[in-house]
Amino acid sequence: MRELGRVIANEWMKLMRRRRLWITVLLAVLVVCGLSALSYQRHLDMMRWDSPEGLKRQIEQAEQELKSMEEQVKSPDSAREGEDPEERIESIKQSIADMKQRLKEEQRLASDDWRSVVEDRIAQTEREVEDAARSENKVGEAMGQGRLMELKYHLENGVPPIPHWKRTAYQEMDDLIHFTSRVFLPLLVVILVADIVSGETTAGTIRLLLIRPVSRAKILFGKWLVSIFATLLLTLIVFALMFGVNAALYGIDGWDQPQIVNVIYTFEKVDSPDPMTQSHTVSIPHYGRAAIVPMSVYILSGCLLLSLAMMSVATLAFLCSVLFRSSMISTAVAFAVIIVGEILFQAVESGKLFWLFTAHLNLLNNWTGGLSAHLKADLSLTTGLIVLGCWALLALIPAFLTFTRRDVLNH
Repeated sequence: MRELGRVIANEWMKLMRRRRLWITVLLAVLVVCGLSALSYQRHLDMMRWDSPEGLKRQIEQAEQELKSMEEQVKSPDSAREGEDPEERIESIKQSIADMKQRLKEEQRLASDDWRSVVEDRIAQTEREVEDAARSENKVGEAMGQGRLMELKYHLENGVPPIPHWKRTAYQEMDDLIHFTSRVFLPLLVVILVADIVSGETTAGTIRLLLIRPVSRAKILFGKWLVSIFATLLLTLIVFALMFGVNAALYGIDGWDQPQIVNVIYTFEKVDSPDPMTQSHTVSIPHYGRAAIVPMSVYILSGCLLLSLAMMSVATLAFLCSVLFRSSMISTAVAFAVIIVGEILFQAVESGKLFWLFTAHLNLLNNWTGGLSAHLKADLSLTTGLIVLGCWALLALIPAFLTFTRRDVLNH
């Protein structure tokens, strides 16, 4: 155990002196800040129209257009062929009424009267669920039940709902975790890990390492543990950076908002009324075993799940570092594994590829049931963890077999 501790300490000092570590951290800072800034700018653009102030501006513009249309109707020379000004006027009036209703509801949500708004939404959603049940619209009925769960959560826990136009740091974190877990963070892990063994072979220092009175298995195990620790550190840095930037931009409100997890899906084939169109499969959610967690718990769990997924990626990159003597080749192959895996997943998008590790890099998607709905297959969080664990194990075994049996000293 003492020998393993010395190996880990030695490998960690080597890692801290490598430029790759600091390059990956710098890339993480630049990309996270850039993505967050772009997303915040889009949020500001949407707020100009969807916020109460934006609705007021839209109402004013619609009222001006309505006044102009009414004046045109009064003019005998205003009629144009193919136009129905009366129909246009009624459309504008209806639009104004709808926007005023939305504005009134937003104002009530921002006041102490939010409970009555939620109660009205519950009553409306219950009617929609009943209508969907009568029309045998299973998807509509199930989606309504999900909305009811969230609305009742607000009332039972005294949590005012966040207006739809208001973005929170936790919603942004959910989107960023989805994006970074697919390609960006795995590529950073590859940069960090893919030459941890091959780099020593390229530099010729592997001979000095192996002549020490420590078994090859302990040396490789120490290197793998350092790779895992470094990956965990990188993931935590990226996560903390994402949350810090978005908390500064959006504030920390919304931590108690509901998030439904453990949704189970079933799948049914639906025949198209058009004989020229093929039948398609629909995903039907079931909330019998679903649970609601606050967004703060959901996002913190996302940090843990993201770390586990990146450890699996690090182990695959570690295998490439053992198999190939050149650090350039091992890094390139590890890059290719990530990119090809993601391309294959995006191109096929089928539940038959559930075994592909890139399908489960965003384990939050497994937890919510989003991956199951997308791929039309039962892919729970447990399934994702098992698949990633199997890939990590299948990478570790050949890595140890190769390293312990290879004739390194004569190359």
